[in-house]
Amino acid sequence: MRKSILATSVAALLLSANLCAQVSPPPPASGATADASDAQEGTGQTAEPESPRLAQARQLVASLQFQAGEIAIPEAKAHLHLGDGFRFLPKPDARKVLEQLWGNPPDDHIIGLIVPTDPSLLSDKSWATLVTYVDDGHVSDEDAAKTDYDKLLKDMKQATLDDNDERKKAGYDAIDLVGWAAPPRYDPQGKKLYWARELAIASNSGHTLNYDIRVLGRTGYLSLNAIARMQDLPDVQGGMQRILPMVDFDAGQR
Repeated sequence: MRKSILATSVAALLLSANLCAQVSPPPPASGATADASDAQEGTGQTAEPESPRLAQARQLVASLQFQAGEIAIPEAKAHLHLGDGFRFLPKPDARKVLEQLWGNPPDDHIIGLIVPTDPSLLSDKSWATLVTYVDDGHVSDEDAAKTDYDKLLKDMKQATLDDNDERKKAGYDAIDLVGWAAPPRYDPQGKKLYWARELAIASNSGHTLNYDIRVLGRTGYLSLNAIARMQDLPDVQGGMQRILPMVDFDAGQR
């Protein structure tokens, strides 16, 4: 919902970043997780009845059309080489996960989601990486070493607060940007900007993680934003290091 910011510098890349929530479906009536309910199948034990919302979530996940292997992303002039352990959801199914399963506002600008094969999207430890592309032209990295990231964080927190009125009017929970889950760092050789934000969602007891990597290309940048629970930061960091070599711009676009 934030106004578009022309991302012509590393600092502007951070200010232009959207925030994504992960609001999971409720557990079965017993209080067990969806994983625990699954584990009861085939054991002879009688599973507790599921809530209607969790049953709907299962139905949604079962309807998703995952893709594997080589994935072209023409709008970003890029491609994915997905190895074992990861699958891709194109825009229509990606929006189902983000908007219907996790409770985010509609967003027609996304390209898709990279989803681990394990854990399941219904797991307590589920996470996925949102893929977007912004064609802003060349992004200068000359300011990377001298950017005041503490001041920038204050600006980002204020921008998040400013967005909350619009979120609440649209029927969505307010978001509080708690701080850096991992401070920004720039890799000048790979032309990649890394950072992670810790978010508090009004209706969630736990905090949400947005772990973002921006890959700078010739005419824009590719955003890989991993959405997870805050306590799963180590797993997400490891998973993102596996994903990065699977993502590349087409020839002549790096």
